Amino acid sequence: MGIRAHWSRLLAVCVLISITASACGGQSSDVSQHAVTAAPTASPTRAPSPTPPPEATSGILAVSFNGSNTLLSRVDPQTGTFAQVAVFTPRDPDVQLDYSITRFVGMTPVVMRALFSSDYRLTVASKRMADGGVHVGWVDRQGSFTDVSAAAAPSGDFSAIVADDTPMFGGDGAFYFASRKPSSDWIKNTPTIMTATIDDPTAVTRVPDQSGVEGNDVNYWVQPDGRVEGLCASCVPFFANGVDGRGAFDVQDWISETEYVFKDHEGTMLSLGRAQDRTAWANKIGFNSQGSDLLPETNRKVWSPVVSPDGSTLAFLSSAGETTDIFVLAAMNGQSGVRGEPRKMAGSGSGPTPDMYLLDWHDDSGMSATKRIAAAPTPAPTATASPARFTLNATVVLNQDRVVLRAHATRSSGSVGVLAQGTELTILAGPVEAEGALWWQVDDGRSHIGWVIDEVLDGASAP
Repeated sequence: MGIRAHWSRLLAVCVLISITASACGGQSSDVSQHAVTAAPTASPTRAPSPTPPPEATSGILAVSFNGSNTLLSRVDPQTGTFAQVAVFTPRDPDVQLDYSITRFVGMTPVVMRALFSSDYRLTVASKRMADGGVHVGWVDRQGSFTDVSAAAAPSGDFSAIVADDTPMFGGDGAFYFASRKPSSDWIKNTPTIMTATIDDPTAVTRVPDQSGVEGNDVNYWVQPDGRVEGLCASCVPFFANGVDGRGAFDVQDWISETEYVFKDHEGTMLSLGRAQDRTAWANKIGFNSQGSDLLPETNRKVWSPVVSPDGSTLAFLSSAGETTDIFVLAAMNGQSGVRGEPRKMAGSGSGPTPDMYLLDWHDDSGMSATKRIAAAPTPAPTATASPARFTLNATVVLNQDRVVLRAHATRSSGSVGVLAQGTELTILAGPVEAEGALWWQVDDGRSHIGWVIDEVLDGASAP
C-alpha cells in the first residue's frame, strides 16, 4: 500500500473522532494571561493506564497532525512500509494537545521529541478550566487527560488562578511546565518552572535551580541533564549535549556527543556540524553552523532529519513541488568532504502527507541515537593517594570566574550551576582523580552541590 494511501486511511479514521481542539493544540501566549476571579478546586487526578500491548520498536517514527488528532506511525527504513502506532485524541472537549513550545523553539526532531514521553505513549496537553484558568498535563493513547497542574494549584475561594503553559518532557524523562502570575497586559511574566515524574504526577515540585531563568526570560528549554535554560521572547535555546557544556543553536538531531545535523536557512541543505563551547558561539557573527555538507546541491526542500541508532545513516523528508518523499543517506560522509547520494525510500510512492514530520529512529532493542548518546560511559573517578590540600568541611574560595559545577567528577558530566570568582564553598568530599585532574565535591550554601577541579580553588583567608 502506498504511503499516501496509508495516511489517507488514517486521516479518514480520524474524521470519525470528535474534533475538540486546534491543529497543534498549542494555546497562544495570551491564553494563560487572562485575569479571572475564581480558583480551581479540582484535586490532582491521574487517568488510569491499562497495561500497554506489545508493539514493534524498530523503525523510523513519524508524526502527523490532523485537526485535534496527532497520528504516530512507524516506517520500515528498508521497505518504506507504514504501521500505525497511535492516534492521540483528547476525550474531554476542554482539553487540547498543547504543542506551543514548537512556536518559539522550532519543529525540529530534537524539539518535537519533547512533546512526547520517552516511550511515546503520552503527549503534552492543556485544559481550559471553568474559572478561565489553564491546567497542563498529558493525554495518553486512550485520550485520557492527566492533570498535573492540579497538584500545585492553590486552594481556597479567593486564591490565585492557575495560568500554566508550555508543557514538555525533558531528556531526563520528567514532565516540566511554566507556572506564571496572570498578567492583564498580554505580556508573559517570567515563569517559575515546575516538574513532576510520570510515575507520580501528584508530586509537583519547583525546579531547584532556576538560575538559568532571568528577568527578561519568558520561555524556557530543558537540557538533556534536566538543567533549565531561560529564553527571551525571540530567542532560541542553546542545545547542549551533556559533554562539557558544548552544543549549538541550530541542532536538528544529534549524531554523537560532538556531532549533529543542521539545516541551512534556505532549507535545501543538511550538513554535519561540530558542537562548540558557548563562548566560541558568542564570538561568532550569528549562530550559523559551519560544517560539511551531506547532500548534493539542489533546490529541493529538506526537513526533519533523524539519525539512525548507530549514527551512520540519516533519514529525512524532501519535497519538489507538491511531491514529498522520505530519503535515506546510507553513509554520512560529510566529515570527509564528500557529498553522499540520498536514496528514495522504497515504497515512498507519491510521498507522505505535507504535514508529516520525522521524530526518531529505533533499532530492534528500542535504542535510538539519543539514548545511545545519553548512555555513553564517562570515565570513572578514582581515589587519589596524593596529599590533599583541603580537609572535609573546610571553606574554600573560587579563584576563577564562571566555574562550571559538575554533577560528577568528569568534564563530560552535566552542569548544575555556574559560579562566580570569589564564591565561598564548603568541601564535602574528595579529592578524586579523573581525566588527569583532582576533583572536589563542594557546596555553595545555596542548593548547588557538585564537583570542581582542584586548580580553581584556594583556601579561604583567615578572618
